[in-house]
Amino acid sequence: MKYIPMQKDCLGWKENFEQFNFLIQAHLNRVAALFGEILSSDLVSGELKAKVSKLNQQQCLSLIVSPAVCEILYAIKENQQSQYISALLYQLEYLVNEQLGLVEQTKSLYTNNNIIIDYNGLLHSLGNEKIKPVKLEKAKYYQEQINKALEIIKEVSPNTYSLIDNFTNVIHFREDPSRPNYASWSTHIGIGQIVACNFDYVVDDIEEVVDFIIHESTHNFLHLMEEKYGSFLEDISFEKKWVKEKIVASPWSGEKIDLGSYTHAVCVWYGLANFWQLTSESNVRTNGLAQARVDKMVKQSTAGFIKPGCVHLAAEDKFFYMNKDYLKFSLSYQTTIANSLEA
Repeated sequence: MKYIPMQKDCLGWKENFEQFNFLIQAHLNRVAALFGEILSSDLVSGELKAKVSKLNQQQCLSLIVSPAVCEILYAIKENQQSQYISALLYQLEYLVNEQLGLVEQTKSLYTNNNIIIDYNGLLHSLGNEKIKPVKLEKAKYYQEQINKALEIIKEVSPNTYSLIDNFTNVIHFREDPSRPNYASWSTHIGIGQIVACNFDYVVDDIEEVVDFIIHESTHNFLHLMEEKYGSFLEDISFEKKWVKEKIVASPWSGEKIDLGSYTHAVCVWYGLANFWQLTSESNVRTNGLAQARVDKMVKQSTAGFIKPGCVHLAAEDKFFYMNKDYLKFSLSYQTTIANSLEA
């Protein structure tokens, strides 16, 4: 198999991600401004305002950097006239009370680089049948495996490690009895948090754990980029439905996705392809990595770039609604990889 050439501008992979810390600061400035806007509104009770006034600088910062707080604030802004507003304000007050020590807190768990392991927090306590907490002993094992994965990533690619270290600060674990499998995701609002549902399915597969952390952390980075500079897809260049509707089959999963998700997928999988090929080429065989599993991850991450349909969509004019910049961006990844790999 020929390998994808490691491009200098490969999503910043050849560079340390600390240079992008300004994206985090810009995000936190937006959250702080929204927090102030909501606190000064008539939506918030005098009691809650008084509690917030008692927070010290560090406690306020802890709230601002919390992805859960960010999600609640945006939800409050968008649902001011809805039936959900009281529940959202309750959630916000709960997190303020937590900072003030007014509610019983669960034992805190952190990774070796201080990522929070959220196994029994606010989201777990809201009575949603699909969000079950994880028991402490199990969470400690998750913590151990995440730390193991982080050490592998750091040894293989310090710059990839810096991606995670800079852009992920919470891993939210949950159990969902109604879901028969494992799933992970992140959002464009709660930036910094990644979610792992039914992690038992993959926790003993260290290569999958490594892949999961890099995958979702890359989404966090891309969400920050879009928050700062705007969508990768310029809405004015597209009919609205082409941006939001699920019209493209992902060449990796086969599931229908929208163009925004497709753009993220191209970036995420290209980064993963580079990481796993770097792993395969290196002499890193510590911490239980198996060559056969690494080769499988290489194949999985590159598969979507070498499927004929992925490249041929544009040739068949099925991307007629794309602007030239996006088409050039998309095909530059696909054709480069397709031409440098053998099936």
